[in-house]
Amino acid sequence: MTLCTKKIHLAILMMFILLLAACVPVAPMPATESGSADDGTMAPAESMTRETGATVTVQDLGDIVIHSYLAPEQIFANNTHIIETANSLVLIDTQFLLPMALDFRTYADSLGKPIERLVITHEHPDHFLGSEVFADVDIYALAEVAAKIEEIGQAEVDEKQAQFGDAIASSYVVPATLEAGTSEIDGVTFEFEVVMNAEAEIQVVTKLPAYGVVAVGDIVYSGLHLILAGNPPTWIEALENLKAESGDYPVVLPGHGASTDPSVYDANIAWLMKASELMGTATSGEEFKAGLVEAFPELGLQGAIDFVVPLLFPEGEPEASEEDDSMINLTIKNTIQGAFTDNAEAPYGNDTTMPLAMGEALVFDDEETGFVYDIEMADGVMTMAWVSNAENDKLARVIEEGTFDRYYISFDAPIVVDATADESATLVPDIISVSETEIVVQVGPGMQVGPGFDAVIKISTK
Repeated sequence: MTLCTKKIHLAILMMFILLLAACVPVAPMPATESGSADDGTMAPAESMTRETGATVTVQDLGDIVIHSYLAPEQIFANNTHIIETANSLVLIDTQFLLPMALDFRTYADSLGKPIERLVITHEHPDHFLGSEVFADVDIYALAEVAAKIEEIGQAEVDEKQAQFGDAIASSYVVPATLEAGTSEIDGVTFEFEVVMNAEAEIQVVTKLPAYGVVAVGDIVYSGLHLILAGNPPTWIEALENLKAESGDYPVVLPGHGASTDPSVYDANIAWLMKASELMGTATSGEEFKAGLVEAFPELGLQGAIDFVVPLLFPEGEPEASEEDDSMINLTIKNTIQGAFTDNAEAPYGNDTTMPLAMGEALVFDDEETGFVYDIEMADGVMTMAWVSNAENDKLARVIEEGTFDRYYISFDAPIVVDATADESATLVPDIISVSETEIVVQVGPGMQVGPGFDAVIKISTK
């Protein structure tokens, strides 16, 4: 399980422990009558509140109708959607709690049309654990998402039932494979596109080009603080790509929060940039949260920040052994500069601190940034090699002018004498500065990074 996946699972678990411990299933209720136009068709943007506390918003776009089922903010404001065509329904995501999933199904059935398919956007449990309710219909997800659900599904059921009992379904569905590309469903063109390394490692975006509708999954949080489950630079890139097409897609269906318009992209980008800034300047979780709340007082779900604070600001750092002077703490801080950071140096992932025994070797796979570090201490020389994980090519590129990746390699003791880059490696970064406790290394313009491009720094020690 990757760090991003662990983050989102921990965040959701903490949230429901705090907010839903008293939750019990409720019986599904008949659908409430929605408003209608004089000709009997559904009126656009009408809303109703269900007995479960969920809000259903209906947008009539002529040949299709969009129904968005939004869970209360207290239970994460999951927004699942129904795209109603002339003769069938296409559903997106399933809700997390069984009562919500049952009521979502009851509402869908009340529309009087068969469910042609249900699409699960990604593998986070708040999007697939309600799938038991839809076991009789065709459920699809990208191949990687389906494989991950098959891998983690039972563990998620067991873990969440242990906390919330019958409020969690006892089974789940492993989806069939959804092929990216264009499909025609009941005369309507759907475009299924893959997005990598945003809030989730991989998720599908669904577009209806003829109607200006885009279902963006958890790439977008609408009116809420974000759960920082992905890396800001690549998440911002995904938002920028959506923003570039916003003129063609004025109706935005998010994974969390109310359905909205393209202005949400800038709002999410601003939040991620502020979070990146605070990750580099805040000295505590309290300061990190206060900075985000002050910057975005209008947003709901402040608890989303609390869920990631323990991961971003752990209470304690590893300490060097008082009994063994051969133990040191090594910290690697990776920063990055580019257009998505407003051409300012910004943190990329969390600082990584690890204890290292002099004279021993250490291999460390930093799943958040995608780097594998191979460190060896021998005969007064530390050899540090790193390479992008062969299974994680999100960083593969040639560094452009005005951008850089920078690494602050620091120690909790003054042990450094000198540092040099190995000229025989496939990537030869620049040594920016060397002190007794820190080496600063930079990968700059024209250099190629990614799987297979390894850098080696040799550090002379005292």
